[in-house]
Amino acid sequence: MTSIGIDSGKCSMTMASGLPTTENTRRHSISEPFWPGVKETVLCIGCQSSEALHCRDVTDMNYYGSPDHMASLQDYEKRVFSHCDFSKPSDEYGLGGEYLIRCYSAADDSELTRKPYRDLNTGLVSRLYHKNELLYEWKFTGASPRKASIIHHANGRTYLLYFEDLYGYSVLDLSSMQSVHYIPQESHETDKSRFEETVIWAVSHYDPESSLLAVEGCLWAYPYTVLVVDFSDPMQIVEARQWLDLNGDIDSGHYDEISFIGWDEDSLVCDTGRFNKSDLFTRIKELQLS
Repeated sequence: MTSIGIDSGKCSMTMASGLPTTENTRRHSISEPFWPGVKETVLCIGCQSSEALHCRDVTDMNYYGSPDHMASLQDYEKRVFSHCDFSKPSDEYGLGGEYLIRCYSAADDSELTRKPYRDLNTGLVSRLYHKNELLYEWKFTGASPRKASIIHHANGRTYLLYFEDLYGYSVLDLSSMQSVHYIPQESHETDKSRFEETVIWAVSHYDPESSLLAVEGCLWAYPYTVLVVDFSDPMQIVEARQWLDLNGDIDSGHYDEISFIGWDEDSLVCDTGRFNKSDLFTRIKELQLS
């Protein structure tokens, strides 16, 4: 994984009321997560300490936890999620192993909801249950939520892979209830010269033999593609530049739709051909070192 260039000595917990405070470093209190009423432990992306969300000074890698993100969440909580109707789920689906997710829609009832642009005035509250016991809740900001999935990892632990934003992903360790979150900063840049589209994750397929994760997804308005991600340590964030896109470079002019078929002993199988696992590891290593 990429070295973030942090000083682990900065990983101290900052108590905050409401959302995390911002100083020279961005930190997150264990006892006060982003969303009111949500109990979780958030790991520091830099040093993996559970005492802070961010212990680094850089702000151009992960949008999650940045001042802009926190301001957006505060606005969403007041403007959208305060209108959530919990009287009846808008959707419900099982994940196997007696895990169940119930979803509740939320929407801003102002005039803004009538504007079509990537509706930023709706959201979804999702609740994870196991054997009818509420384990976890998260909130998706936007109008294009995707379903969460359960991953039974080769390390013997079970993880929830889910989404709080159109871009990026989150992982919850169901044993420790620790979570990590990643939203690519480049996909939330308001400066057009710095904005960069990243692949929107849709459906993931974990291979326990290699601990590689194949992700079906798409760039906005482009055909579906398949990403391959090193998932050997689910609690270690993998940045967008380290996602191996089997379509290659979008600027090459050969960005055609690719569909996942399955994993076998030696390869990832897609409708466009077979990709040897050893070759995938080599290409991912190159991305990690670049």
